[in-house]
This record gives sequence, C-alpha cells and structure tokens, in this order.
Amino acid sequence: MSLVIWALVIWGLFVLIKKWRKNINEAPKKKAEKERKWREDYSSEITENKLKQKWGATIENMGGHGEQLMESVGRCIQNDNIPNVVVSRRTMKIEGDPEPHPFVVVSNDDPMIKAYKILITATDYGTRLIVRWYVIFDIMEVHNGAKYGKSMAETEAVSSYVAVVRSLFDSELKEIMNGLKLDFTKVDTTTRGFGNLS
Repeated sequence: MSLVIWALVIWGLFVLIKKWRKNINEAPKKKAEKERKWREDYSSEITENKLKQKWGATIENMGGHGEQLMESVGRCIQNDNIPNVVVSRRTMKIEGDPEPHPFVVVSNDDPMIKAYKILITATDYGTRLIVRWYVIFDIMEVHNGAKYGKSMAETEAVSSYVAVVRSLFDSELKEIMNGLKLDFTKVDTTTRGFGNLS
C-alpha cells in the first residue's frame, strides 16, 4: 500500500516538475511575442510625437489615380539606386483615425538614416485625390542598430536623403498630373516641420 502511495507522490512530483520546466521554457517566448506585438503596434501607427515632417494636398479631378501614383512613386524610388534604400507597402493607421490606410514605406538601412522612415499615401475621395507624405522618427530602430546623436553629419545625411526622395515623388506626381492635363503648379508642395528635421 505504501509503495503505491510513494509511486503516486513521485509521479505527482514528476508532473509538477515537467509543468514547471515547460513554463520556464515558454516564459521567454511569451515575453518575446509580447514585445514583438508591442513593437508591431507601435510601428504601425503614425503619431504626432514621431513626426518630423508632413505634407498633404487635395488634388481636384485626380480621383481614381491613387493606386497608380503609389505604384509609380514606389517603383521610381526603388529604381533610382539610392544607397541602402528599401521600398515596401504597408497598411498603417494615422493617430485619431480608426481606418488603416495603404502606404508606400521608404526606409534606409544606413545606420545614420535607419530611424527615419518616409511614408506616402494617396486616397481617392470622389473626384479628388488626397495625398499625404510623412517623415517619421522610429525610436524602435535605434534599438536595431540605428545611430542617433543629432550630429551635423546625421542631419545632413537625413536632409539629403529626404530631399532626393521628395524630388522623385514630386516628379512622379507631376508626370501623372500632366498626363491627366492637370496643372501641377497649383499644388502647394510646402512641407511642415522640415528643413532641418529637428
């Protein structure tokens, strides 16, 4: 009888130890998954505190050409051979807007520029096209090897990079507008927050 009790006790201890070891092994995975989810949520929303530059315009009689503009801009930037540039598509939210929007995301693997991302979206709105452009600073990239010291070299590198991408964007928008017999000169291309990307 006592042998049966001891066997049950040993079996119970074995089950408890196995469960305890499983929880210990899964804890880092759960923590990593939770952190990954947090990073994903953080980086999928454009918030005011991330903004370094923004621009927006409503272009009359250009409705229905949002996807064409985004494809054209993404292709143009990718084909320009800017060092370390990566162009992708991503759905993101704008702070305060519950609806996600498709974006062309322009990032750069250069450690000096890596934390800065350029986001471009074009949304059809009836006969109009609402175009938005953002430059954000993604603090998560600093943890992934991006340099961030606000040095003169960094400021110049980021400003030059953003200026080149913006020039390509403007040229693609102008080309599409010209094809539609629309006047690009009526589009206010002035950005807010920019210049030195402080």
